[in-house]
Amino acid sequence: MKPIFTLLAALLLFAGTTASAQSRDQKLYEAVSKNQVSKVAKLIEEGANVNYTFRMNNAFFITTLMQATMKNYTDVATLLLNHGADVNAVDGFKMTPLMWAAHNGNVPLAQLLVEKGAKPDANDGQGNTALKAAQDQKHADMIAYLESLGVK
Repeated sequence: MKPIFTLLAALLLFAGTTASAQSRDQKLYEAVSKNQVSKVAKLIEEGANVNYTFRMNNAFFITTLMQATMKNYTDVATLLLNHGADVNAVDGFKMTPLMWAAHNGNVPLAQLLVEKGAKPDANDGQGNTALKAAQDQKHADMIAYLESLGVK
């Protein structure tokens, strides 16, 4: 009887830890969504997963870095990147953070992403690239920046 109790106690402890970690990761995503830089830093310090992926369903999902990039939150994106966020992660539509920075015309953020290893020529499988996103939105500075990297 005692080994079963020990096993159940261990399972409950593990389940509680997992729920707590998931809650912390969800709180990180929410803080990123609200551009709460100090709260993001605190949650990262407490062990939140900088690569947490918020999933609405199998088709729609987004990482914390993607959320920061989509909303032009450069300080939050910098914090996530400095703590190991995957710069080339994709969302449910296979868009990268760099594609979103290009769409928004945020050259400083695009430069940061490239410095951290973003692939400037990545595409979503449908022919969409960072350059195409910049061209579609007529962001001349972004187009010039991406072309200076040799992106075609």
